[in-house]
Amino acid sequence: MIKNNEVIRIAIAESSVIIRSGLSVALKRLPSLKVQSVELGSIEALNDCLRSQPIDILIVSPNFGNYFDVLRFKESPIGKGISVIALVSTFIDASVLSKYDDSISVYDDLEVISNKISRLQNIESDDDSDSQEALSQREKEIVVCVVKGMTNKEIAEQLHYTEKNVQAFLPYTKGEYGRESKSSYSIRSKEY
Repeated sequence: MIKNNEVIRIAIAESSVIIRSGLSVALKRLPSLKVQSVELGSIEALNDCLRSQPIDILIVSPNFGNYFDVLRFKESPIGKGISVIALVSTFIDASVLSKYDDSISVYDDLEVISNKISRLQNIESDDDSDSQEALSQREKEIVVCVVKGMTNKEIAEQLHYTEKNVQAFLPYTKGEYGRESKSSYSIRSKEY
């Protein structure tokens, strides 16, 4: 378990300099975490980094180096104890993402990224009261799709969920909104 004031060492393995640099800047802006990031643009740079300095988290594009084999990495001696987060910037098959400890999207906000890193590093949140009132990132994504008038099937296809998962989240989001119909989501959706 890491204390709230300890530095978290994160390596970002992504071939796109814009995405890699943008994420690095975003990580430094996380309000409740101290992050030291290193940007890696190639498999060779990743290997050099892993040999020369310990890291806590590896954020890597599943397409890094044409294909990043997360299972092989986790089983290797150098990958033991390192949390691996998929950096999603394009559509990725859900079966690929299931091999990672978690995933972040280029569309995630700082709070979502901070929560995922905190959870992986076993850092307790200072403010648990807001978590009961706010929608999760998944619920927000579903609400946005509902407001756009998409059917459950269309939402499932776009977000790479099953229709049953979409249907399961709708009652929770309805409970947050205190309304019963899909059309009523548009009233509060502007908050998200």
